[in-house]
Amino acid sequence: MKIQFYSFVILVIFFSCKKKADPDPLACFNPNSRIVAAKDPINFQNCSRNYERAEWNFGDGGSSTISEPSHTWDKNGIYVVALKIFKGTKTNDVSKKILVAKSVTMDFLVNLSNFKVPAEYYELIYEIYYYKNQESAQIVYSDASNDPNWLSSARALRTTSDAASTYQFKFLVRGLKNSSPGIPFPLDSIVTENIDIVDGAKTPSATKKLSIADASYNITITYN
Repeated sequence: MKIQFYSFVILVIFFSCKKKADPDPLACFNPNSRIVAAKDPINFQNCSRNYERAEWNFGDGGSSTISEPSHTWDKNGIYVVALKIFKGTKTNDVSKKILVAKSVTMDFLVNLSNFKVPAEYYELIYEIYYYKNQESAQIVYSDASNDPNWLSSARALRTTSDAASTYQFKFLVRGLKNSSPGIPFPLDSIVTENIDIVDGAKTPSATKKLSIADASYNITITYN
C-alpha cells in the first residue's frame, strides 16, 4: 500500500508542476458602426485576447498602436480596417469593412411577364416590403391592377442614413376574388437574400417562376 501511495503522490506532483501551454493571441474588434459619414469618427472596441501589443491599419494610409482607437476618413468609399496583435513571436490578425458615405440608396426593381392569372381573380395587388436587420417588415411600395397583362415594373427605392447593416426585400402578390370581393388572398412572393450594406447583395439579380407569372428582379446599391 505504501508503494502505491507514494507512486500516486509522485504523479500528482509531476502533473501539478507541468507547465501549462501558453495560449495563442486571438484578434477581435468591433466598430461602433459599420457606416459613417466622411470626417465623422468611428470608435473601435478591442476584444482581442492574449496579446501584448496591437497595430491598426485603417485602409486610407492611417494607422495606430493604441489598443482601442478612433478614426475618421476624409473621402467616401469602402475601407478595410485591419487589426494585428502580437505576443512574443506569435501574431494574429482580423479585418472588417467600413463604409464611409452620408447615405445609401437601394433600388429594388421587379419585372413580371407571361401572366397566368386564374379567372376567379379580378384584381391583383403588388406590394414590396423591406426588413432592416431582420426586424419587422415595412411596406415601401403598393399598386393594384385589373389587367392580367400588367407589364409595368414594380420599383422600390430605400434610402438609409442609419447604422443598420443588413436589409431584405419581399415582393408579394395578392389577388381579389369575385367570390370574396375586398378580401385579398396571397398568391406568390419573392424574398431576397440578406443585403449587406457594405458588401452589397450576394444575388443582385435573379429570375423566378411564380404561380401567376414569370418574374425577375434587380438590386442596385448607390453610396451617396
